[in-house]
Amino acid sequence: MTMNPSSRTESIGGKHNIAATCNDNNIKSRSGVAPPIMVAQNPITIPQEPATSVVNGSSTFPSKLHSILTSGQWSDVIQFEADGRKWKVLDKKRMEEEVLPVNFRHNKYLSFTRSVVGWGFKRAGKATYYH
Repeated sequence: MTMNPSSRTESIGGKHNIAATCNDNNIKSRSGVAPPIMVAQNPITIPQEPATSVVNGSSTFPSKLHSILTSGQWSDVIQFEADGRKWKVLDKKRMEEEVLPVNFRHNKYLSFTRSVVGWGFKRAGKATYYH
């Protein structure tokens, strides 16, 4: 590869061994065929998503759980403890029948508890968790 400030010539290996010359933004090939390599002028920056954001059309597990706990709609099924640091499932059967199908893609309490543990929640007692 030969380089100077105004142009660059590079031999591109492979089956056809094409040589290309780049001047500013113009790419020329000695064989008349455009080289297979493209150079991005403006690289794309993808921002990091916060944990409570919507990802692929659905919210993350912690944000769904927080919405369930704070909505008050299911306070007789799942609620925060008095200290505000723990939460408890009061009625597992109603949790499977009413809460899980509406908020998640399943209605199995076991799958819910696996997600709870998978997201780093610790068990503080029977059906009681904290983070």
